[in-house]
Amino acid sequence: DDRNRIGNNDSSSCEKKGAMIHFKKNEWRAGMNEKFLEALGAALRKETVSWTKVSRTEWQELFQIASKQQVMPQIYEAVCTCPAAKKEPELLKVCSKKVMGEVARQVMKTSDFLSLYPRICSEGGCLPLVMKGLICRNLYLTPNTRPSLDEDILISEACFPKVHQVLIQEGMRLMKPEENPDKTYEVSYVKKGTFLYLEVHKH
Repeated sequence: DDRNRIGNNDSSSCEKKGAMIHFKKNEWRAGMNEKFLEALGAALRKETVSWTKVSRTEWQELFQIASKQQVMPQIYEAVCTCPAAKKEPELLKVCSKKVMGEVARQVMKTSDFLSLYPRICSEGGCLPLVMKGLICRNLYLTPNTRPSLDEDILISEACFPKVHQVLIQEGMRLMKPEENPDKTYEVSYVKKGTFLYLEVHKH
């Protein structure tokens, strides 16, 4: 009986410790989410944060969240000059290089799309509606710091054959060549040697 009682007490103690660790982890994540939102809010207002104490682990978690949400450039701009950031020069240097790379890629993608769009209009026989990526980026004060995975256009189904021909002539290739593009309502294209990824939606 004593052994059972001791065993039950040990089990109960382990459960309590596990619950406390889980609670602390959730509390820490909640705190990091608050920091992320504070930095993002500052970035959108073209301001900077004034943090004085942030651990390396917290910096890493903050930049990981920013990367997942595709707002690394905005977060970096908001935090890079705060007192806490100056204590982590190497980490900030790595992030700076990543940010510059993201912005450069986005500039090239936008340029490629904007040079392609007029030809789609003139030779594709339609006026495509630009959706999501480019439009959403223009809501930011510095659009090219908000990367997008792809560019999206909406066209009528009747226009698709001509638009498809223009895209192929421009060097675009189907992401899924095994599928018949005439029989699907969303067709994805990529262009070798560029970062451009285009999705054509039909209606």
